[in-house]
Amino acid sequence: MIKKFLQYLSAVICAAVFCTTASAQLKVGTYAVNQYMLGEYAEYACCSAGGSMDIEYGIPLPFLQNFGVSGRAQAAAVIPAAGSNMQPSWNTAAMAGIWVNFPLPDNFSVQPETDWGIWINALDEKLYVDQVIQLSCAVRYSPEKIADARLTFEIAPVYSFMPEQDCILNTIGIRPGVLYRLKEKK
Repeated sequence: MIKKFLQYLSAVICAAVFCTTASAQLKVGTYAVNQYMLGEYAEYACCSAGGSMDIEYGIPLPFLQNFGVSGRAQAAAVIPAAGSNMQPSWNTAAMAGIWVNFPLPDNFSVQPETDWGIWINALDEKLYVDQVIQLSCAVRYSPEKIADARLTFEIAPVYSFMPEQDCILNTIGIRPGVLYRLKEKK
């Protein structure tokens, strides 16, 4: 499953890079990631903090101009919950997703996104691999006077859930970041 997902993610990223010659919709971004564990997950971990990188490609469809795909990688340190015997650890994720961008006045936009991928937790010297579904709804601002509106600032609430055999692990958090469009709009 992991091998197939990584092949899929590689194909999405390669397709996005290949298509840059035809579109001004390729963006790369970097983010801070902060997530708080909910439910059973909160019994042993409090929160995580780290960073993320992504690549987005807007697919120029005649009937839906603001639709696209993304690839995201993130890593974070995990802080144990109070009273937990868990040692400080880390998690990482690789995801691919789809998004739709809704332009608003004054260079603002709203962009809901759904990502799917793998989530790896390193807990007590063991690695646990889960699938993850991540939902976010970013508010974005692209100021015209900075880098000809090629720079975009974003803040997004994020909800992630990882279905396991006997429960679902949940996190909620926030993802502030910045993106850069690699090609000028035509």
